[in-house]
Amino acid sequence: MTQSENENPRDKHQKQPSVIDISKKARQKLRSRQYIEAQELFRTGLEMEPENPYLLSGMGDVCRETGDFSEADRCYRLLLEVDRNNLFALRGLGDVCKKLNRHQEAIKLWDRYLVLRPQDKFVMTRVADSCKVLMQFERAEHAYRQILKISPGDRFALTGMADLQHRLGKYEEAIDTYERVLKFDENGLHILTIIGKLCWRISDFDRA
Repeated sequence: MTQSENENPRDKHQKQPSVIDISKKARQKLRSRQYIEAQELFRTGLEMEPENPYLLSGMGDVCRETGDFSEADRCYRLLLEVDRNNLFALRGLGDVCKKLNRHQEAIKLWDRYLVLRPQDKFVMTRVADSCKVLMQFERAEHAYRQILKISPGDRFALTGMADLQHRLGKYEEAIDTYERVLKFDENGLHILTIIGKLCWRISDFDRA
């Protein structure tokens, strides 16, 4: 009798990785940007548990990172059918919609997310940026101000606000906000150039 014939079938079963183990390993691969390996692991796990929320969100994330937006969309929507308030799916699907220029749909998803996680400044910034693309300037400005109440020195909110003020012709306010952005990089040529042009526009030649 060979060694393989002597093996207990129960031992073979015990050697199979659990869905939890597969999910953990897949997440590790995703964090280290080993996307092909992560995707294979998530797919293996989903064959075992097709509605597992951790696997669906993970597969959605890896597909989003690799630009497979249709599959990411499918995974996130499946997850929302299982759990309509899943934060990872709401945020991730919103990001997919933004990538596909479906900004209105993205905002609706992020709004649902923010009901559950109202002080997430990163998602608030996404909302503000998409509102700006849709020329919903009043709401964009409100969102940036809300972020700056939570985190007064947030670079992304300051940059977004400065750009918005610039576009709306609020040049003096834009200059002040760009100067706050400049504190992150005093030699930032792009920001220095914008400030210089705005100062010329309002005839503030000393600051220019």
